Amino acid sequence: MDPLLSKDRDVSSAGVAELISKDLAPPSYVSPSFPGRVQDRTSGEVIATSYILAGSPFAVGAAGYNPAITRPPSPANPMVAGIPWVPGTYTTVAAYLAAHPGVYIPIKDTPAGQQLIDAGVGGEGNVWPLLNTPQLGTHSIQSQERRNAFANGSYEIFDKKMELFGNFLFGQTISQGKLAPSPVSSLGIYNILIPADSPVNPFQIALGSPGGASYPRVRTRFVDSGNRIFDYENELYHFVAGLKGTLEKDYTYEVAYNYNRNDQIAYTRNAINGAALDLATKLNSDPALAALGMSQLTLNGLPVPLYDPFALPGASSPDTIEALRATLYNSGVSELWGVDANVTGMPFDLPAGKIAFAVGGAFYSESLALDLDGLTKLGKVPGLNPAMPTPGGHRDAWAGFIEVRIPITSEEKNIPAFRSLEVTAAGRIESFDPGGDSAVPKVGVRWQPLDKQLTLRGSYSQSFVAPTVYQLFGGSAVSFDYVNFGDNQVQVPMNWVSNAGLKPADAENYGFGFVFSPKFVKGLTVSLDYYHIKTKNDIYRVGAQAVADDLNRYGSASQFAYGFFFQDGSRLTTTAPDQVNGDNWGSGVRPYRNGAQQETDGLDITANYELPTDNYGKFTFFGAANVLFSYRYGDPEIGGPYQYADQFTDTGPAAGSQGTLPKFVCRNSVKMSPL
Repeated sequence: MDPLLSKDRDVSSAGVAELISKDLAPPSYVSPSFPGRVQDRTSGEVIATSYILAGSPFAVGAAGYNPAITRPPSPANPMVAGIPWVPGTYTTVAAYLAAHPGVYIPIKDTPAGQQLIDAGVGGEGNVWPLLNTPQLGTHSIQSQERRNAFANGSYEIFDKKMELFGNFLFGQTISQGKLAPSPVSSLGIYNILIPADSPVNPFQIALGSPGGASYPRVRTRFVDSGNRIFDYENELYHFVAGLKGTLEKDYTYEVAYNYNRNDQIAYTRNAINGAALDLATKLNSDPALAALGMSQLTLNGLPVPLYDPFALPGASSPDTIEALRATLYNSGVSELWGVDANVTGMPFDLPAGKIAFAVGGAFYSESLALDLDGLTKLGKVPGLNPAMPTPGGHRDAWAGFIEVRIPITSEEKNIPAFRSLEVTAAGRIESFDPGGDSAVPKVGVRWQPLDKQLTLRGSYSQSFVAPTVYQLFGGSAVSFDYVNFGDNQVQVPMNWVSNAGLKPADAENYGFGFVFSPKFVKGLTVSLDYYHIKTKNDIYRVGAQAVADDLNRYGSASQFAYGFFFQDGSRLTTTAPDQVNGDNWGSGVRPYRNGAQQETDGLDITANYELPTDNYGKFTFFGAANVLFSYRYGDPEIGGPYQYADQFTDTGPAAGSQGTLPKFVCRNSVKMSPL
């Protein structure tokens, strides 16, 4: 399947002005990170001002727009568009601009910036989303190829008393997607340091991390490197083998072994090597090469020119861009194997028919291992948060179940309005190591009041969902989350960590409905079922604000103190309040916890019609629909529950995000079975 480009879709192809004219706020793909942007820091009552190079396309139409200014004057470029470099150290953009008038223009003074202000999504202190990344040729729907192979077989060893069976499935998925070139929202976030003595540093103070200043803040994007390309390959192996048969009349057994393995690897091409970027902003140690503007970075053994992160696209050497490119990878292996067995039987008769039962048990074991490239582990990839591998997580589980079907009335008893009535009762117990134990019941009723045309049914059950192996053992990933310290909102690094102490989530379910197969329309079956599901003790991710508040409330006694470090690497050592702020924050942890809740209800509707023909075989027409009445989510961080039905909830902004939950979904199919 070929990709669908984002720019070929109506909304994503629209520019900021067109979006605003349609009363649409710029979506998240309209980025505030673009070449030529720098920003001062908010100080007291003075709100930070964001600037753009006077030659930027986003400055077109502004007073002072000058297309010749494609980079700021610096020691490496002492004269730009007639503006000379004035030696000095500049701790703010405003100070630099006073010495170099005309180089930068405040974004608020540009026509593009004014459009955002008029729409209520711009203004100093806001992010200034201006770059519509779909215009760069990103994928809305990625290209994809799928290949599958399967086999089934069986062999009767002792007639029906023992039969060997097995099946095998292999599936392969290969896909490719494209995202915009790597962004830089802040140098320090990606462990990038531009030294004070770097010739391309117009401010001549150390910027970034480790040890440099956070402001002037550099927000840019490596447009010259091209779109990031994501190549993904997944291989699935599924194997089942076992024995089944009849023990004697009305009794059956089945024992099976199953094995599943999932291998995946993903490559990110055209990423930026942060370690190489450090070298590309430093002069070559050879004075002769330094005099030629060569950096410490090499390509094929030869030094390349300096890279200017403050410049507009096209200002840096193609050789330098090529030397900065990197290919990243992440790979994973997931395995699940197990043995299960069951026995079914109908041991004796009741007045309405035979009682039936099923009893069984299972053992299964699952494991997960993930690995990543070294740059990602070090956090040296602009536009990509640091992440750590999962060296190996393992979980075992044991389960047992029993189910009984009890006939109450039957057709032979000829009881008015109770042609057939039966009750089903079941129970299941499961023990996870780690993960805890759960035992749940189920009861169901099936009733045919008049004849086979109409069947009424209903059920009540309790259930559970065990935490995934990744939630228990997954490696940490770093995010940069917004946290409020008083009136000051700052972005701080957080490690998203797993939790081996998670317990299964519990659920309570009930539903009722009917199946109708009218005699007057032969081959038609229609069903309608109401469902209601309510969970508790669901798994959620603790919020960044909750972590910061708890640290400042309890100090070293905070439940999150174990994973908190100050910027200098020290830890909390006292229970004094309010020790943590945006200036001394180093890193914190956001673990998984139990405690969320979800509740949903709606209708499931199906219709199936079989149409046999004399010459063309049988046609089967099938339709299924879901009508969603409600979907509510809440957790200890956000409160709630909040209504998610008929909404789109995105990962990050919305806890318990579910994507799009439409009020109505319909699926249809037609199948032909030849003669």
